Amino acid sequence: MRIVYVHSQGLPPAGGDGVHVWAVASRLAERGHAVLLRGAAVPPGTERMPPGRLPLLRAIRSADAVLVRIDGRFGNERLTAGALAARPRPAVVWEVNSSLEEEALHGVAPREVARHRRLRRLLAGQADAALVVSPELLPYARDQLGLADVAVVENGADWPWPAAEPSALRRAGDFRAVWMGSGHNPWQALDVVGAAARLLESGDPGVVVAVAGSGIAGGLPRPWPGNLLHLGAASRDDVAAHLAAADCALVLYHDTPWAPGGFTMSPIKLFEAWSAGLPVVATALGSLRRLVRDGETGLLVDDDPAAVAAAVSRLHGDPGLRSRLAEAGRAAVRDRYNWRRAGDEVADLLERVVAARRSGRR
Repeated sequence: MRIVYVHSQGLPPAGGDGVHVWAVASRLAERGHAVLLRGAAVPPGTERMPPGRLPLLRAIRSADAVLVRIDGRFGNERLTAGALAARPRPAVVWEVNSSLEEEALHGVAPREVARHRRLRRLLAGQADAALVVSPELLPYARDQLGLADVAVVENGADWPWPAAEPSALRRAGDFRAVWMGSGHNPWQALDVVGAAARLLESGDPGVVVAVAGSGIAGGLPRPWPGNLLHLGAASRDDVAAHLAAADCALVLYHDTPWAPGGFTMSPIKLFEAWSAGLPVVATALGSLRRLVRDGETGLLVDDDPAAVAAAVSRLHGDPGLRSRLAEAGRAAVRDRYNWRRAGDEVADLLERVVAARRSGRR
């Protein structure tokens, strides 16, 4: 089967960007499919498309299936719409990773939001099926977009997690909590991380809170707490090295009440911390409330710096709890939340939709 994967992620992956696309494309290729996608580099066994609209349209017209990543950038579904008049038309599957409003329309005028919603629903009529990365996104896909055939394919992490030499973070303090994300996205709760670090500075002096990612400096309190370590932007190798050097991971978010359903994400950073064998402190919000069993696979906290600081201190003082949570998290990735399973579920959906289109049932 020839699959065109339309996305706006950076490839090869850097930090968290592009991880999902790289992993799914890799698994589709391992399953024997011809996969075409854009990027400065593409996974082994796949084919790199040149930049520009014309090469994309040509590729779509020769494809059996088009997998279109839908996220807050809003454009991939419009980009592919004009090519779907090809005969025979390829099967189209939308990969819904977030609601449009979750990112792109935060703070946008209500009239503009309504216009974008109408257009996205209209374009959704071209999709044969869709997948969503969390059950929390199902109502959005079905009710807001009008998609009828929707599968849940949750994110994951590499399993086994790649061995890595610990970063220089290993030499900081006697207990290291790491947060990785983007300071440009206010819902990633960098402000809570900074405030929790300040509380820990006086309440638990052995703890170092490390932050890595883009846009960090503007989101942190000034002056910085003395126990707050800025690691800078993180490559994929850096992610593995920082997780190898840390004692726990912070998976913290604010709600997104302006988006349909609120917080509906499936955070890859959670699964990567689990796979790397780290206990996690996670906000009791949306999909995280479902994924993390408090006291069993992680510690759930309110969206509050004092709660975060207390949870980190609890882990610092209880090596047995850290060990139990870490092992349970690793088991969750081994048994379910891994990219091999996610890629297989995407392949199964694409194969089913293509077979239905070929048999004339669509």
